[in-house]
This record gives sequence, structure tokens and C-alpha cells, in this order.
Amino acid sequence: MTKSDRAVADNIRRSAGRNWKTALVIILLVATSVVLLAPKMGQSLASFGHR
Repeated sequence: MTKSDRAVADNIRRSAGRNWKTALVIILLVATSVVLLAPKMGQSLASFGHR
């Protein structure tokens, strides 16, 4: 880990501490979108593989 990497990590940690609610919302949105899109993607992949 270089100094810049550590600085970026510190900045992320600091901003995350300030914006943990927004981070939580983003994580929830990503998780729900993944859960909702995973079956569709699996179906499209399966149909694509059958062709």
C-alpha cells in the first residue's frame, strides 16, 4: 500500500463515517438490484446458451 492508497482509504473512511447513511442506502439499492436482476440475467444467459 502506497501513501496515496492509504490517504484514499482514510478519505473513504472519513467520508463513510460522515455519510454512512447514504452508503447504506447505496449498498441496499445495489443488493436489491442484484437480487432482482440475477434471475433475469440467469434466464437470458440460459436462453442464450441454448441457441
